Amino acid sequence: MSRPFQVDLTGVIELLSRHIYSSPRVYLRELIQNGVDAIRAAHKAQLDAEAGTTPALAERLDTPRLTVTPATPGKPFTFSDNGVGLTADEAAELLATVGRSSKRDPELGFKRDDYLGQFGIGLLSCFMVAPDIVITSRSRRTLEDGSRPAAIEWVGRIDGTFTVTELPADQSDALPYGTTVRLTANHGEDSLLGEDIVAELARTFAEFLPIPLEVRGESVVVLGRDAPFLTPLREDRSEVLEYGAELIGQEPLAAIPLNVPGTGTSGVAYVLPYAPPPGAAATARVYLSRMLLSEKIPDLLPAWASFAHAVVSTDYLTPTASREQLIANEGLQDTQEGIGRAITAWVKDQAENDPHAISELVAVHHLSLRQMASHYDELGAVLIPMLPVETSAGYLSIEEYLAITPHIRYAQTLDEYRQVASIVSPDRPVVNAGYTFVEELLLRMPALREGVTAERIAINDELRNLGPVPFDDSQRVGFLEKRATTALDNKYLQVIVRSFEPDNLPGLYVADPDVIAWIERDKARETAAGPWADILAQTQDVFDNLGRGSKAQLCLNWSNRAVRSLAAVDDSVVFTRSLRLLYAQSKLSGHHPLTAADRTMLTEALDDLITLSIGVSDFNFPEN
Repeated sequence: MSRPFQVDLTGVIELLSRHIYSSPRVYLRELIQNGVDAIRAAHKAQLDAEAGTTPALAERLDTPRLTVTPATPGKPFTFSDNGVGLTADEAAELLATVGRSSKRDPELGFKRDDYLGQFGIGLLSCFMVAPDIVITSRSRRTLEDGSRPAAIEWVGRIDGTFTVTELPADQSDALPYGTTVRLTANHGEDSLLGEDIVAELARTFAEFLPIPLEVRGESVVVLGRDAPFLTPLREDRSEVLEYGAELIGQEPLAAIPLNVPGTGTSGVAYVLPYAPPPGAAATARVYLSRMLLSEKIPDLLPAWASFAHAVVSTDYLTPTASREQLIANEGLQDTQEGIGRAITAWVKDQAENDPHAISELVAVHHLSLRQMASHYDELGAVLIPMLPVETSAGYLSIEEYLAITPHIRYAQTLDEYRQVASIVSPDRPVVNAGYTFVEELLLRMPALREGVTAERIAINDELRNLGPVPFDDSQRVGFLEKRATTALDNKYLQVIVRSFEPDNLPGLYVADPDVIAWIERDKARETAAGPWADILAQTQDVFDNLGRGSKAQLCLNWSNRAVRSLAAVDDSVVFTRSLRLLYAQSKLSGHHPLTAADRTMLTEALDDLITLSIGVSDFNFPEN
């Protein structure tokens, strides 16, 4: 007699296929997991029987075995285990238990101890590839009255009904102990149950399974080898490193052993031989009791560990409903912290004992190491001095910088650095701290090294430190400053003249944050519309008064021949157009964006100067 499931099966399949599982391919993973759980349940029942707490099993489980036979024309796909098996009552309860909570460890979350409930959930995934599921099973258990349960056949249909039939004694006795699942593919999805995909999925999920898995296609392949990433890292690391090279495509720089006993998590973190893309997240390949959970699990490694790719197997971390990610709970946090400590201890050991290895690591992964050093104070003293930084004297390690001067001077932003990098004295270089974590690490150096100081430079102070013009030229320079400021007619700008190196740099445009904010406010006022435009218009005088206290500066270089020549130009048109070109060139060389007015001014100046330079006032093109 057909009986309805105690779930809305159609809705559950929709939920599984569209919102929980990433692909119908997971059906094989779920079947393998069910088989593993059935074998573990048999072992537990066997131990209980030996302890005298339950009746003896009908047959001991001496050799665990999983078998998968791909579908062929006219023959269904089958998956078998020789585990604990199912009674008729247990089979009828399969999908009635869907959604029932498993037994939980109060600290680490659930394991698959409730075999029956988990079996029901995993079995539903088969409906993504087949319209019917046929299960035959023979239980190893002994009933309370001492009799042996009959073997059963359970048939589930995608329409939401199932049947359970106890088989006659002769058929029951002919069946092996354990469970077999038979599937016939949905129309158009035969390949999912065929040999090519089944063999690929079996290898992906069960390559390191502790229980042998036979794939019986045209030839028999037995999976279940020792996991190299669980091999202790002794002097001979060839097997571990070979597996790492297979995994990431190149031989890793190193293999760091990982072990977090509290969550039964162990494995290896492979140090990548190349820098990861900017912003790349640290991920791990995770096996749950040595069966693949996911190739890329986030949040298992600390965020700063993007230079490593971990491969681990865990016994107690909790998977999500899809069994493709890990639930963010206390166990996951403890594991992440344990892995972080292992990687940190390894980096510190390399820094103290292996100069070649740490140099290679810093050369490839200095960006990630910056973030790492910012998280761990104990690493600072050994790691921070090795990290390279961009300076006005070229790329230097912090140690090399301190060899030039113990007084660290840095620009807080990339914009500020670009403005001053070309004019600072070589014996007082400036560090570009516009990159993530650089300023934080520089400010820690005084506490790590006696006699070291660190200060942020002020752009205007750097201008004031530039060399004055010769005394004999001071009058001409003063006149040039006033004339140039008037010619540019820019309320945000003041022109000054100094002497500095290199002399082939005609000018330097400098704007501190206050000036930039003033310009941005005006830009917002010009583009605003509606009530907001009226509000900004009413506050224009207030903002202008705030801005007048600090102006951008165009610093012309008196050491430059073009600037000195400009001071001698009497023609106001030539002077203005030349000056505007110098202004635009100074902004561009400092990586400052040109405003719409700047671009118009540049175009007009180029047009005028080209016309003046070739001495042509009118162009007459010959007719064809």
